Amino acid sequence: MVAHRTLTHEPPSAPTADTIAATPLDRASSKATIPSKAPSVPAIQPVTRSGPTLRESRVMTESSRVRAVQGNRLIQEPTVRENPDPGMGPPPMKTPHPKAIVMAMSTHQPPAATADADRSGRRAMGSVLAATCLLAGPALIGLGLALYTSPWSGTVPDLAAIDAHHGQMLLSLNLSLLAFPFLYGSVVAIAVAARRSPWLASSGLACSLLGLTAMLVNGLVDLPLIMMAGIDERAGFAELATALDTRLPIVSYLFPLYLIGTVLLAGALWRAKEGPRWSALCIGVGGLFPLAAITGIGPTALIIASIRIAGSIPIVKALLTRPAGA
Repeated sequence: MVAHRTLTHEPPSAPTADTIAATPLDRASSKATIPSKAPSVPAIQPVTRSGPTLRESRVMTESSRVRAVQGNRLIQEPTVRENPDPGMGPPPMKTPHPKAIVMAMSTHQPPAATADADRSGRRAMGSVLAATCLLAGPALIGLGLALYTSPWSGTVPDLAAIDAHHGQMLLSLNLSLLAFPFLYGSVVAIAVAARRSPWLASSGLACSLLGLTAMLVNGLVDLPLIMMAGIDERAGFAELATALDTRLPIVSYLFPLYLIGTVLLAGALWRAKEGPRWSALCIGVGGLFPLAAITGIGPTALIIASIRIAGSIPIVKALLTRPAGA
């Protein structure tokens, strides 16, 4: 049934939303007889606002700015800034200047690259130090033994020799003592070069260190006798010298271990095939320094030092020319 409204003398009332909603309209049907003088009013829909109102003076928007650069990846961090015109949508985004990004990326160095650079720097410094020890140690001990003059006459001091050659004895002692730090470093460098033969290298290193320590102790025993030069009353010093000669520490008798250790290191180089074979032979001959000290033949020490330095040249060349990442 379709409701009909008849016109009377009373003025027609405007249709309401409820009336229109309650009156179904069938456009396909011709029975809809709503008078043309009473136009239909569309249903009033509730007004909702999805955007910001005009009274809102500030709009929170998200933007991003570059805070840090790590490696090749930019880290972005949200920030809040004011929207100058709330009714016109979000403001344009500001991008960082390209030069700022390039400068930041060029000044930053990744942690991995920094660690590699540190390791390369330490490796280069160690190579230079090892090469210095291999050359300076034999040279200094050779010069010291070549200038050596014994202050002993049996088990008592040789007072005449001490007074006559006091300066030469001091120079010889100073050169010899200065050589020992480099000699310690040289045997370590040879053991590292021959690390492919670990048992021979480690055994030779241990024997060489003990032998060098014994040679150092024997050298220090001469120091009180050298200091007796120019002293009038020497009776007490003579008794002290005799006691030092007869009561030496046990470690002072281990100096032959230096020769044994050097031969073992030469065998390790030979077996590991580090450098030419003649290099290993020359390093083995370099262990004869104690023999030169015992015999008192100074020029022998210079010959031994020259042979030892010649045998160390291939190792020095390998240390200084190897790549930084090797």
